[in-house]
Amino acid sequence: MTTINKQHGFYGALAARYDSPVHRQEIWDIAIKRLGQIHSEKSAAEIVDFLNSRTGRHLADEIFDGPGTLSYGVAMLRVAMLNKLKMTKWWAFHTDATPRPIMVDKRILYRSAIKNEMRNRRIRKLVENALACAQDDVWQTPEMWLKSDLTGLDELEMMWTQIQQELKTKGTAHGND
Repeated sequence: MTTINKQHGFYGALAARYDSPVHRQEIWDIAIKRLGQIHSEKSAAEIVDFLNSRTGRHLADEIFDGPGTLSYGVAMLRVAMLNKLKMTKWWAFHTDATPRPIMVDKRILYRSAIKNEMRNRRIRKLVENALACAQDDVWQTPEMWLKSDLTGLDELEMMWTQIQQELKTKGTAHGND
């Protein structure tokens, strides 16, 4: 097994930010575990080599940089929640390869975005009116429409376009352009 490069790479970035060797080791262990989950086809030695590399340092900088000091607990959470898209990007950079395409379910993205915007009462009313909720036997609430497998991508895209137009109109009315 490859040894940890404690001066450079991912661990070097940890050492620059966290004084406690215990904390550094715990974050390192989580990074190894998460990378193993995301790239199960890679050996432990390949994962350690990746983290020891310059690319590992770039990954660490992307995770830990930002305003203020990142607490140890939040740093652990960020590493534990590394997503496949970010890791695929950095792994491809490390190996000079083209990243594998990751399929994105646009229906889920639109559903989530619409649901988030519906916290705004004005947007919720727009969605309710567009769907004629409460007067319809099928959709009593916008949430029912969003959850339904019968709701197509084209419908979600149209609703999202309407929401964006409404937000833009509202922003322009308030002097935001």
